[in-house]
Amino acid sequence: MSAESHTLTANEWKLIIDALSGLFGMVELEIDGFNVTYQRVRVSRDTLGIMTYVNRVFISKWMDCKDGQPEHAEGRRFLRLISKRAYKPSAIKDFARIAGKKEAARLEKLRICIASPEWKSPRSLKKHLLNNNCNIKLVKVTEV
Repeated sequence: MSAESHTLTANEWKLIIDALSGLFGMVELEIDGFNVTYQRVRVSRDTLGIMTYVNRVFISKWMDCKDGQPEHAEGRRFLRLISKRAYKPSAIKDFARIAGKKEAARLEKLRICIASPEWKSPRSLKKHLLNNNCNIKLVKVTEV
């Protein structure tokens, strides 16, 4: 963060975390000129998560990554970076028997990277926003 950064007070962060921890809360923030909305939504049959919208939309190209980093500023600043192995260790072990250890070692290094609009925790969201943005202002909190 730069020396001229302005962030939220502890009380405002508490309001945000409470809203995004409950059922279907929504928070609107102004972050470095972007209008960013985080909304608690149902992400699967039994799971709630926090969805990200920038300027009231989500564009899938923000999820693109290159060399382990998001390609777009929106992806880097507001979305959750996920990096996983391309193959399970058991699959690599099986491949080593077939193609050899050298090829298996190459597969072991392969990683899949994506910038996900879905957050699992409001605390990890807070940490990410503080590390990647300067001016954060609370616009509106809606709790359901």
